[in-house]
Amino acid sequence: MSQKSLMTETERHSTHDLIEFFQSRVDGIHSSTRQSYHKALATFETFLTNRSVDPAHISDNLLDDWLVDMCLRGMTFKTASHYFDIVASMYNAAANEGLFADSSLFKHLKEKLKSLPPTSWAVAVTDAEFKRMENVTRTAPYQNGDTATATDMLLFSLLNGAMNIYAVARLRCDAAPKYNAESTDIIRRNIAIKRRYVFNLHQSMQTPRQLDRNVNEQMLSLLHLRNLPIFGTINDTIETYWAYAALSCGYTGGDITAALGHAPKGIPVLSLCRKTDLTQQSRDDIREAVSRLFVANPMRWYAMRLRPAVKFDDLHARFQYLKDELQQPEMFYPCDEIVRRTGKKIIAERRPVIADVVFFHCRVTDIFPMFCKIGDLAWCYTTGATTGTAYASIPENDFRNFQLAIGQFTPQFEVAPIGGFTPKEGDRIVVVGGMIPGQTGDIAKIESDHSENIIYRIKFGTQNGFKWDFGVDARITRAGTTS
Repeated sequence: MSQKSLMTETERHSTHDLIEFFQSRVDGIHSSTRQSYHKALATFETFLTNRSVDPAHISDNLLDDWLVDMCLRGMTFKTASHYFDIVASMYNAAANEGLFADSSLFKHLKEKLKSLPPTSWAVAVTDAEFKRMENVTRTAPYQNGDTATATDMLLFSLLNGAMNIYAVARLRCDAAPKYNAESTDIIRRNIAIKRRYVFNLHQSMQTPRQLDRNVNEQMLSLLHLRNLPIFGTINDTIETYWAYAALSCGYTGGDITAALGHAPKGIPVLSLCRKTDLTQQSRDDIREAVSRLFVANPMRWYAMRLRPAVKFDDLHARFQYLKDELQQPEMFYPCDEIVRRTGKKIIAERRPVIADVVFFHCRVTDIFPMFCKIGDLAWCYTTGATTGTAYASIPENDFRNFQLAIGQFTPQFEVAPIGGFTPKEGDRIVVVGGMIPGQTGDIAKIESDHSENIIYRIKFGTQNGFKWDFGVDARITRAGTTS
């Protein structure tokens, strides 16, 4: 077979072929090294699985991204290099057997790894620090004074591909049509009729050097105030956070270095990546995706835990007391009504479904100022045990399933019964949540509760011949079948 026909044949093989070849060889490896081979394979497979686009073939850019991925996951340079060498050796073995044509694919990157300075295997910014940066940019519209100007300048730079901060400071008022909607909003809330420049930095009264020094001092002050680390210069720092955001959006190291022109100071490991050949549309798409990350501030559900001896009524009273300075979020504290007899008295009490846990609906930027006022009564759940970790939002689908399970609902929950059917009196329904899931009964009456939610009064029997009448929220029912 000619070399050309061999190339045509081997080009059909993909990364999945390499994985299969790898797996077939691992069992025959000496037991002392078999575990390392298994770990290397698992790491490579995990990386391929998590990619937004499944690659058809092994490529230089794919290997660059795998190395960056291992660094982002916290692997040491020694471990990552070891795994890389293992996969390289298996690839070369596959090439020798004709499975792949190019046996030198790993060679260039291995040489680059050997010359990589130890300090370049790093991602200086942490996820917690990036979350703090997001919180700063998302609260930009609510700031005032010098802090507002500095925050808006920072956000404007991040919205425009890490634009040079000194160029942002010199932005003129007639520049608005050139930028996207979020950037235009920043311009509109900063411009003044008689001022030439967007941001009020007294540009006309300063020399260029004085202006740059003033901008630098304001940005440093803002970052220190918000407990955000600095990586080199202010522009280096902005590029680092922008690059981290792009990585979070799923873009590759090659995309990021192409967009910035170089690897950012705080993520030097991206210097391993070859620049992607980006079209202008691709560059715009990256900027748009990153922009959404810095300005998105949706309403979500969170959970707080009441401190010992604190009651829900105490929390509610605090919000009432602070109503002029702190807006009370929508709160959900589901309780079951328990009726018991004490002597000749019948006592009804409300017992929390989950003791001392209150769910609340707000924007993430509202949480910190809220707990500055109510922190002595409750604390908010976070994603980790250490100080500074992100507040833990509850996935919408999980919260919906929780409400279905307990049979109690927030106002946002869909009012119509499950399945969209509209039953009438006498129809058979099945209860799918609450206290009697799985029970089938016939509708005796349709009524509304005090919140205007539909309640079905259903009758059902038991195996012992008893007949029961039960009120069920329409949202935890579906159509039943008549036997």
